[in-house]
Amino acid sequence: MEQLIIKNFGPISSLNINLSQLTLFIGKQSSGKSAIAKLLTIFRDVEFWYNIASGDSIDDLMDYFRDLKISSYFKEDTFFEYRYE
Repeated sequence: MEQLIIKNFGPISSLNINLSQLTLFIGKQSSGKSAIAKLLTIFRDVEFWYNIASGDSIDDLMDYFRDLKISSYFKEDTFFEYRYE
């Protein structure tokens, strides 16, 4: 099972989604579909988790978000939770 929880990130105020082998995002333009896909790209990246485990600074980790052009989506109370079982 794969689950993603997002709060206050770009256009997404609150999202709790269980992902399956095929998950389709449908919605209005600028509603956060691409932001979700980009977050999944980051969270599924083994290098990202390796860098967290090795103690990289938050600035180093923000490079992932900058590369995907979503670093400006962070708010003071942004929250993510990603689970993969």
